[in-house]
Amino acid sequence: MHKLVLKSLLIFSLISVLFSCGNSKDRTEDVDLSEVKEVKVKISRYEQALFSMDPDNIEIEIKEVANEFPQFLQGDLSDSLNIMQLHDFISDPTILRLYEDCQNVFPTLENLEKEFSEAFRYYLYYFPKDTVPEVITYVSGGDFEHPVKYINNQIIVALDMYLEQDYPMYSMWGIPEFASYTMDEEYILADAMYEIAVSKVPFEKADKSLLEMMVYYGKLYYFVDAMMPELGDSIIIGYTPTQTDWIIENEGNVWGFFVDKELLYSTDHKKINSFLSEGPFTSAFSKESPATIARWIGWRIVKKYMNENEQIELSEMLLQNDAQAILSKSRYKPEKTE
Repeated sequence: MHKLVLKSLLIFSLISVLFSCGNSKDRTEDVDLSEVKEVKVKISRYEQALFSMDPDNIEIEIKEVANEFPQFLQGDLSDSLNIMQLHDFISDPTILRLYEDCQNVFPTLENLEKEFSEAFRYYLYYFPKDTVPEVITYVSGGDFEHPVKYINNQIIVALDMYLEQDYPMYSMWGIPEFASYTMDEEYILADAMYEIAVSKVPFEKADKSLLEMMVYYGKLYYFVDAMMPELGDSIIIGYTPTQTDWIIENEGNVWGFFVDKELLYSTDHKKINSFLSEGPFTSAFSKESPATIARWIGWRIVKKYMNENEQIELSEMLLQNDAQAILSKSRYKPEKTE
């Protein structure tokens, strides 16, 4: 009898584990692309077209470039002042160095084209009526705040913002290490998908609570994850491996901190911004903690919500504006690990 009871308990435990594992499986990892058409992305390189011009013959050569890349050259190209500005830009020693370094680091974009092609298949899986965006690269001259833009269904990538974190000019420009950490090719795709996500998630209310902001960012990261389910979480959110390990280990403690300090429904911008803003770490916790820690928790809430409510489609979730309902239906409640 004792053996039968023990055997029954073992079977019950095994079933419980299997059931638990099945429940915890992310929906983003269980996608069948067999019915989605192949996508072949060819990236257009505006920087090559621009810098291949003869600086002394711009007025003539620029017309052909403008026809190919009208989104970059919309001014009056017969205006001598505009021509002079273009001449100065492609002749500037610093800009020329950026261009040359971009050509050295990115002689071809075949790998990036393959990555975009795969991500866009997932995009069409979730948004079958959408048109695949065009991808264009350029040299920005240091636009580190907006290295990727999504405008009129075009993804515009500043290659000079992805020349590896220890690129000398980044420190010369005063870019902090925590920001330059993600200035590498492996972050381009995640940044691009993030910008598309921003265009799909409404952001109307100005005085949002911490919970609302957490869920907002959670939606953005969930979208990126859905487009690239093979990509690691640390790449998607820009954490170092150490920071990722810290937040995984301390997730329950961070959530408990927000609850205990009654921060979830606070709209005090100054009070909640330290948990949302980028930086080297979160001052309320240790120096090993990541910044944007509330964004991570928001991502976990949204992920749990989608796993718990399989009838909800991605496109539907992105438009839901009731953060409290998402939290409640997610059953999110990680345990403290003190």
